[in-house]
Amino acid sequence: MSQTRICRPFFRNSKSTKVVQVRDQGQWITISKFLDVHFPATQTTDFDNLREWWDKNGKFFNWNGLPTELKDNILEFTIGPYAIIQAKRKRSPRCTGPYEIFLPLGQWRGLLQVSHQVRTLVLELLLDRNPGFLIYIDSIGRLKNTFKRLDQWYQLFGSKTIPKTVREVSLARLFRDYPHQHPHLNHYATFKHGIRRLVLTLDFLDALHFFKVDVGTLAEYRQRIPNTSVEALTQLPNLRSLVYILPDLNWRDYISQPGPRLYDEEDPCPRTLHRWIYEAAATELAMLAIPNVESKVKGFMDHEEKQRWHDLWHTAQLERRFTTQEYAELYAECDGGVELDEEMVAYEKPDGILWHGGEDQRAERDIDRLSVTGSEDLEDVFPPRCICEIPCRELMH
Repeated sequence: MSQTRICRPFFRNSKSTKVVQVRDQGQWITISKFLDVHFPATQTTDFDNLREWWDKNGKFFNWNGLPTELKDNILEFTIGPYAIIQAKRKRSPRCTGPYEIFLPLGQWRGLLQVSHQVRTLVLELLLDRNPGFLIYIDSIGRLKNTFKRLDQWYQLFGSKTIPKTVREVSLARLFRDYPHQHPHLNHYATFKHGIRRLVLTLDFLDALHFFKVDVGTLAEYRQRIPNTSVEALTQLPNLRSLVYILPDLNWRDYISQPGPRLYDEEDPCPRTLHRWIYEAAATELAMLAIPNVESKVKGFMDHEEKQRWHDLWHTAQLERRFTTQEYAELYAECDGGVELDEEMVAYEKPDGILWHGGEDQRAERDIDRLSVTGSEDLEDVFPPRCICEIPCRELMH
């Protein structure tokens, strides 16, 4: 005899979650546990029972009639455990496009082509479930190539998600570059916009450029060689976790590197390079104001470095002019911007001077940069020489 089961959503901290519970023998259990108990995956249903079920249901399986939560469990069991795809992989002509999505599906890759509903459920499982859509990046070049590759594939959550007209292409590009400002265009989301977690393991030089450190002549190198900076993270509307691992101490300068020499031959000081990086990271990440992102920095040389980062990060959060919520409210109230009076409009001249209604004023520079470049010759900043209490060379060996 068929039985009717009572279901309810599971609440945590007075908020509803996506977990569904089923009433079974006087207890509330999750739907996944309920299925494991009554339909164990280790037991194969015999052919006679399958035939009986098929005949009683009109020789038709009503997939669309199943609850969404039950569909999720079926697809999750079908796909299997999540496989984390490392950034480094062997190039294969059979593995192109967003391989981070295709490889975990394995032989079930065809599920993405069944229907828009099944594709949506499968992608939600791959993008949202633990640990989420995770990308490892070990260089600025790989970051640029990964973003470019994932941007070529739309998520296709609906029937009108591929731009066809000139206007739709313009709107898709608008969401590609400014997803936080135009969330109503999220039907044009690409797989780049689906990234949930990002782990960065940049070396010293890439990190100095990525976090826009302006010590010495670094800014001049950045102008000559275009690089992807930390602002590229604003193109990830669903980013929830950002982890940056500071460079290890094994660095060697090379002739054609896009920057000054970083290691002194006699007294290299990776601690100074670390400090420049995490100080800039604290400021830049706080100014980005990306909502709901947990930012972490790891790989410190000692507890003192770690504590200094936490202090800088806390201070940078407090000094933000607007919170993320205030940015969103301001943008909504002003319909994307505020019209300024003519005398308030600023124009930038080629010499870097800002002109405000007829009055010339030099752009205000960062205090930390003045403390480094204002009192010292730019060429003398690099490579930094170690003056630490415990010489860095001893820690390196």
